[in-house]
Amino acid sequence: MKIFIKNLWTKHKLLLALLIALAAGIITLYRMVMYTYITVRLKDARPFHHHAPVFYKGHKIGKIAGVRHSKDYQYTLVKLVLYPHDLNLPENMEAKLKIIKRGRFEKDYVDLIYPEKPAAIRLKNHSVIDGTATIDAHSYFASLDTENLEEMEKNAAATLANLESSTSGLNELFAMVNSIVEENRENINLSAKNLAAASQNTNALTSRIDRTITQKKLEDVFNNVDAASANVNAITQSFTGVGESIGGTTGAISESMPMLECALANATAIASNLNEITTGIKCTMRKPFGGLRILFGKSIDN
Repeated sequence: MKIFIKNLWTKHKLLLALLIALAAGIITLYRMVMYTYITVRLKDARPFHHHAPVFYKGHKIGKIAGVRHSKDYQYTLVKLVLYPHDLNLPENMEAKLKIIKRGRFEKDYVDLIYPEKPAAIRLKNHSVIDGTATIDAHSYFASLDTENLEEMEKNAAATLANLESSTSGLNELFAMVNSIVEENRENINLSAKNLAAASQNTNALTSRIDRTITQKKLEDVFNNVDAASANVNAITQSFTGVGESIGGTTGAISESMPMLECALANATAIASNLNEITTGIKCTMRKPFGGLRILFGKSIDN
């Protein structure tokens, strides 16, 4: 009976172990399919908690899944697991390792920062983004060595000395300005009175000009300007009419020129014919029996 119970318990333990392994496998497979694993590359990393949460716009979306160094030991590679199955963030996201204080305790967390110019490629498994590690003032001063603290104390003392010297110089300058004002108080008051009087004179002159220039005078001036403009327009129109008349006369002369040229050509031909006839008769009359030659129709040579 004891052997049977022992064998039954052994079988149940084996079955329980198989069930646990199966559940672990299912969970691991679910995480591999549904979760997104990315890597943050830190150039200068400080000590931080290796399971710190990951936030985006104040909402927790994951945690740190592992930390290791790069092969050349120049970077700290922080592996993040992001829970949202519909993650839709650009691949050029930036990560910052920050510290949050809650009472006397400090906790690390990773804050994902959305870029100003998001990339078209989305974050996916095995994506690598750049990150920076922030540090508070308390941790910064606590990590300084003695030499750096002494140098900072010297610089602070020199700064205070320069500030004291500058303050003393400003006090002297203010005292000097105050004494100058006191010495020239009467002149300043007189200048202010003269300025006030000049302003009053300007106001009086302006009021006189306003009283002198009445509405009727302005209307008369504009009426005279309008009349002068009308006269100029009439003179311009007269010149335009004269120009048109001259143009018409010139056109008529241009039309008559061909007729004159034709008449001159005819007169020239007639004169040439008369000259030929006269010359021919004169030459024929000089010959014997010239009259008979002309009488009986003897041809006349040129």
